[in-house]
Amino acid sequence: MKNISSTLRLILILCIPAVYSKSFVALDVDLKEYIAEVSPYIKQYPPHFKSKKQQKKITKKTKKIIRKLNKLDLSKENSGDFLIDAAQIYAMAHNLDLGTGSKARETFVLALKLQPDNSKANYLYGMFLISTNLYQLESEKYLQKAYSLGIEDALFSLGILELGKGNKKKGISLLEEYLKKNPDNSYTKKLIDAAKTNKIKFNKSK
Repeated sequence: MKNISSTLRLILILCIPAVYSKSFVALDVDLKEYIAEVSPYIKQYPPHFKSKKQQKKITKKTKKIIRKLNKLDLSKENSGDFLIDAAQIYAMAHNLDLGTGSKARETFVLALKLQPDNSKANYLYGMFLISTNLYQLESEKYLQKAYSLGIEDALFSLGILELGKGNKKKGISLLEEYLKKNPDNSYTKKLIDAAKTNKIKFNKSK
C-alpha cells in the first residue's frame, strides 16, 4: 500500500507541478489533509480540544510532522502552495507551544516572496502575527492586503487588532462594518456589545 501511495504522489508532482513539489513527495504527509483535520482545534490560541486524549494525539502527530518539515530546505522550495501549508502547520504548532513561531514567520515570508498577492497567505500570516505578543502590530498590513484581495474575514480581524491596541472606537467601527456584510453573525454582535461595555479579554501566544 505504501508503494502505491508513493507512486501516486510521484504522478501528482509530474502532472500538477504548480501545486505539488519535491518537498511534498519527500515529506510523505498530506499537509492540506492534516490542516483540515486539526485546524478546528489548534488554528487559534489557546487551542481547544474535545478531550485530553485528543490533545495528546494531535500534539504527538504535529510534533512528528514538524520534525519532517525541519529536515527540508524550504528556502529552495518553488511551490508557494506547499510553503503556505507548511507555514500554517508551523503556526498551529506554535499554538501548541512547540516553539515554532520563528519557523512560521520564516516560511510565511518565503511563501509571500513567491506569491505576494496570494490572499490566503496574507490572511494566514496576518492571523498568525495578530495572535502573538511580539509581532501583533505587524499583522495590520497583511490583513489589510488580504481584505483588499477579497477576504472579508480580514476586516473582522482588523477590528480585533484595533481593540487590542486600545483603539476602541475604530475597532467597533470595523466590526460594525463587518457585521453589515454579515448581518447574521451573532458572534460579532456579541463582540461589539462586549467591546462597548469593556468586557473583552485577549489571549495571546508568545
